[in-house]
Amino acid sequence: MTINQVFHQDHDRHASSEFIEHSSKKKRSKYLYLLLGIGGAGLILLLARPMLLTLPSNNSPTETPARVLPVETIKVEQVDSNQVSRTYTGEIAAIRTSNLGFSRGG
Repeated sequence: MTINQVFHQDHDRHASSEFIEHSSKKKRSKYLYLLLGIGGAGLILLLARPMLLTLPSNNSPTETPARVLPVETIKVEQVDSNQVSRTYTGEIAAIRTSNLGFSRGG
C-alpha cells in the first residue's frame, strides 16, 4: 500500500463517519422540531380550551325564564345595641384541687 492509498482510505473513513454524525444530527434535530411542534400545539389547546368552552353555541335552545318563588319579607329597623347569647358545651372543672379532711365530733 502506498502512502497515497493510505491517505485516501483514511480520508474515506473520516468522511463516512462525518456523514453518519451529520445524518444522526439531522435526525435528532428533526425529532426535536417534531417534539417542540407537538408540545406547542398541546400548550395552545390547553390554554384555548377555557375560551372554547365559554363560547355560546348557535344550536342551543332558547333559555327558559327562571321560575320566581314567593318569599316573606320583613322591614329592617335600626337599633342602638345588640345582645348575643352563647351556649358552650363541656364540663366545668377546677384548675387547682387539694385533698382536705375534717373530723366531726359526735
